[in-house]
Amino acid sequence: MAYPGVKDALRDYMSVNVPGAWFSSQYKKRQWDGKRYFITPTGKMATGFLPLLVNVLDRDYPNLYIELIDERGEIPAFKSELVTKIGSMLAEGDYVHQKHAIAAMDKWITLRELQIPFPRGIINAATNAGKTAVIAGLFLNLEGKNRMLVLIHQKTIFDQLVVAFEDVFNGDVGIINASTYKPNIITVAMIKTLSNRIAKSVNVKKDLATFNVVAVDECHLAGGKTYQHVLKHVPAPIRMFVSGTPFDSDAIVNKMISIGLSGPELFYISKRELMDKGISLEAKIHMHLCNEPVAWTGKGKEPFDWALENRIAKSAKRVAIMYDILKDYEGSTLIAVNYIEHGRLLAASLGMMGIESIDFVSGKDNDKWRTKKIDDFKTGRTKTLVSTTILKEGVNIPIISKLIYAAGGKAKVDLKQWMGRVERLLEGAKDFIMHDFYDIGPYVETHSRSRRAAYKKEQLDVIEHYNRKIIKEITA
Repeated sequence: MAYPGVKDALRDYMSVNVPGAWFSSQYKKRQWDGKRYFITPTGKMATGFLPLLVNVLDRDYPNLYIELIDERGEIPAFKSELVTKIGSMLAEGDYVHQKHAIAAMDKWITLRELQIPFPRGIINAATNAGKTAVIAGLFLNLEGKNRMLVLIHQKTIFDQLVVAFEDVFNGDVGIINASTYKPNIITVAMIKTLSNRIAKSVNVKKDLATFNVVAVDECHLAGGKTYQHVLKHVPAPIRMFVSGTPFDSDAIVNKMISIGLSGPELFYISKRELMDKGISLEAKIHMHLCNEPVAWTGKGKEPFDWALENRIAKSAKRVAIMYDILKDYEGSTLIAVNYIEHGRLLAASLGMMGIESIDFVSGKDNDKWRTKKIDDFKTGRTKTLVSTTILKEGVNIPIISKLIYAAGGKAKVDLKQWMGRVERLLEGAKDFIMHDFYDIGPYVETHSRSRRAAYKKEQLDVIEHYNRKIIKEITA
């Protein structure tokens, strides 16, 4: 049976409205409809979308003749009995979710009488789920001789992963970073370095073509151009993208690109599940009311940047609340900020108020100085560390018992990643304490409500140090 217009219907189905499109001159001139299409006019698309396309074809076009032609070559099969001993780790008991995540990769696409293997997709696993074990376990559970490339975006995570893989694979791990190009059967690569090397050497492209398994860590970043540039040179049929926040970004286009490069979500485990298992500490989120007595006196509506600067970064009320939290506390506290100037001001203000043993670290510090600051915090010489985003991902500092989220904003990715720094088990601790703010004013109050909603969605214990009736009176 013929279905007129099926190609246009599928293109429309595989499209999204681009946020902010109405600001474009092309949109205003009606030269663009404001959409990003993920199927070209000639019918081409990224292969990660195949399961979505097959589902809609089967649902909406039951009598349409479809032929699946698989030209990928030989695809490694999964072992009939999964290996759960992964180096010194065991994917059983409380950690059986790691086994389930690996098993989820043995995915097939079925369309009527047709069936093809499709071992690719996204593993959505919260901090402490053991993503390193899952990636290594994928490789250990494939039949035959294989080669795996693991893409990392941050040096600290890169170093930790190399050490972990050397334990699992008896030191037989290849490295690609700024100083070393040494691919092996299992290779860990810094994504930016690899992208630069591709542009300079045809031999790098040849090496990438030999990998039949690829894993991407923190895959919420995979929609960026650097990842697209690298992955188009890696024709690996087995693709595992891992993250604790793969779909939490507001960047809908990048999320779709990431799915196109990998595939759909195959497995999910939440923060709440890991807390219930005792793998992560229980969360106690304290939210404090902050009504900074400032007012915009310029023309028109209060600007967004002015609100962030005066109601967040320069807020004396926030600093006073933080001082009360820290003044009698003996443990280690991490304070999260987004911007260097905010961090410097906060550390200086708290220091002048009498908070001793406080420091500030950022990506602008040279490697030696930054490492010393982090080591001082790890060993307890520094009790309170104010940090920009360099510490929000992957870094393991097991002594942190309290987090103050001073960054503001509404980015769920940042929020979850910062929480990951204090969720790890700490000797003698049953829970971790996190402090946040309910800020009053344009933009910042909306952001505060968004963060509070994110905590509630994760089923975390939120303690509000204010009466909501007071907020209504203030904002009336």
